Amino acid sequence: MKKIYKMESNTHYLKKLNLIAYGSIIGILVGVLISIYRKLVVFMQGKMIMFYESGKSSILSFLLVLFVIIIFGLIVGLLTQIEPKIGGSGIPQVAGQMKGLMRINWKKVLPFKFVGGLIGLATGLTVGREGPSVQMGATVGQAIAEIRKKDDKNKKLFITAGAAAGLSSAFNAPISGFVFVLEELHQKFDKYIFLIAASAAFLADYVSDFVFGTKPVINVGHLKEIPIDKYYLIILLAVLIGFLSQYFIKGIYFVKRFYQKLRLPTYLKIVIPFVVTAIAIIIFPNLFGSGEEFIFLPFELNPDIKTQILLLTAKFILLLLAFCSGMPGGIFLPMLVLGALIGNIFASIMVSVGLLTQDYIMIFSLIAMAANFSAIVRSPLTAMLLILEMTGAFIYFLPIGLGAMIAYLMIDVIKIKPVYEMLLEMMVKKINFTLSIKFILDIL
Repeated sequence: MKKIYKMESNTHYLKKLNLIAYGSIIGILVGVLISIYRKLVVFMQGKMIMFYESGKSSILSFLLVLFVIIIFGLIVGLLTQIEPKIGGSGIPQVAGQMKGLMRINWKKVLPFKFVGGLIGLATGLTVGREGPSVQMGATVGQAIAEIRKKDDKNKKLFITAGAAAGLSSAFNAPISGFVFVLEELHQKFDKYIFLIAASAAFLADYVSDFVFGTKPVINVGHLKEIPIDKYYLIILLAVLIGFLSQYFIKGIYFVKRFYQKLRLPTYLKIVIPFVVTAIAIIIFPNLFGSGEEFIFLPFELNPDIKTQILLLTAKFILLLLAFCSGMPGGIFLPMLVLGALIGNIFASIMVSVGLLTQDYIMIFSLIAMAANFSAIVRSPLTAMLLILEMTGAFIYFLPIGLGAMIAYLMIDVIKIKPVYEMLLEMMVKKINFTLSIKFILDIL
């Protein structure tokens, strides 16, 4: 009996070491890939900002900018039409792959997603880098699994590790990386999933830290602590965000349906957000990109409430136009930005009525970011950790955690599906419909 027990223990121990080793390799590869991706995005965005600025000089320059943007849109559209599984954030595709609902050809998805996502981000569309980073990371894990001829069970572990590493390197947030795959992709805790995902996430973060430094992605420094007697305002803000988040999810659903009903090929649908966004940026340059600079508005000359509401509305519309078109791009960062603006507006109103002072606005923006993510994605633990890791503001765990949990409970009462679950259902229905049509045509 002792020998059998020892053999089993050794087998489990070796399996754990094997998973950590593979997770580390996946993490390093994904870290390098996403670091290159991030570097290219920053470089190209700098060039594109100057290019958009040139569009103001004359009508001819304006038309030249639009022409170039249309070409970019057509390239992304053609890539998406050739390989539809690169569309959107990529997280529903990874979830669908894990559930056995769809197959992914990593040899096409990885390069197409890299180029398509890069163009979308570089040209200033209101999308984020994290969704593409998660999907590209997952394809790296899949590639290694297939090269090493792993079975389906182990392939899923490798895909999980790649996804965790992708999120980790996108935001320098390793804990959020492996917690997200446990909470969102698997919805359970398993020691083997934890080992391979955690090792991948930490190694990916190490590579990102080596390239970008160890400072938080959103460095807010030290903020004033919220007095306990003001916590009722956190609850009020979280309830408000929980209520409003349903309109974010519904907005994505209805605009996606609108695009589906348009009798245009995919590549032309994707040109629409490129053109609309280009015009908006030329007129209002601060609408360029995901809008993460809006998070820092409380540190600057904070605009009046009316201006903040206009910014919130404009970024929400541009996000819906871009993301729902089916182009490669994520919603993590734009979703956090929208949350920050809601928090800023709420806190600014509280300041105007004398319930808060100006130096509390930033912490309410951070709470709103976590609450918005928690309600829309339905992953409260990831929401808390992501904001804490991105900001380095771990001292605010209690108010940020409270906001995330209240918003989660609020949207749960409303009973609306989480955004990625809804997107996966829409995707699977579309695939099944296409296969049914193909089957009928084959019979005829």
